[in-house]
Amino acid sequence: MKIAIYEGGLEDAKSIKIMISQYMIVQKIDYEIDVYIKEKNIIANISKYDIVILGDKLEFKSNTEIGCILNDLSSKVFLVYYSDKIEVASDSYEAFGDGFIAKPIDKKRLFICFDRLSKKQHKNIISFKDIYGMNIKINVNDIISIISKGRYTLVCKNKKVWECNRSLKKWCTILSNSNFFLCKRGVLLNMHAIECIDVDEYVILKNGSKFKLTDNLGKIFEDEYNLYWS
Repeated sequence: MKIAIYEGGLEDAKSIKIMISQYMIVQKIDYEIDVYIKEKNIIANISKYDIVILGDKLEFKSNTEIGCILNDLSSKVFLVYYSDKIEVASDSYEAFGDGFIAKPIDKKRLFICFDRLSKKQHKNIISFKDIYGMNIKINVNDIISIISKGRYTLVCKNKKVWECNRSLKKWCTILSNSNFFLCKRGVLLNMHAIECIDVDEYVILKNGSKFKLTDNLGKIFEDEYNLYWS
């Protein structure tokens, strides 16, 4: 689980980081925590994270204003707000908040919040077996692409690739209600992994991979892409 804390008050950020680390150790969850104090940096790196904690000592915008921007950039991310202003609690839910913690923050309230987030995130976990029979569990949002190789598929996650006996047709059914679309025959892409579609009709992924839009599916995909991010 990757977590970002955006907070200009470094003492608050340090305290929250320690409590989150304690929670993850107790729950035996692999985790990474990064702290940001610059607005432009959290915006640039939002796609890396599962959870973002938004404090109330920020550089420019309010936490609810920046939360709306982050949600537009990465709808998969869980946003948690904290503040000593109780009115932020109601505002946070209008700003796509998945949790609110009042200051001063104590461990019990934070643990309850993360219990709820863990349950929400668990709903995004899917499992499959690779061609060697090993059971793989992965957050669906971490999958970049699924590529058909005839009798099997390649399930790609950044620097990791699994060979899976599941057909691409089966994957399309499983992910039909998710943010995955066919960009061409045999290639299923996560919309959140795409950097852009260039003028030569190549889909450029954030990891540098690219796929040529060649058949009728390419035009449909481009329309879906524009609609998805409109």
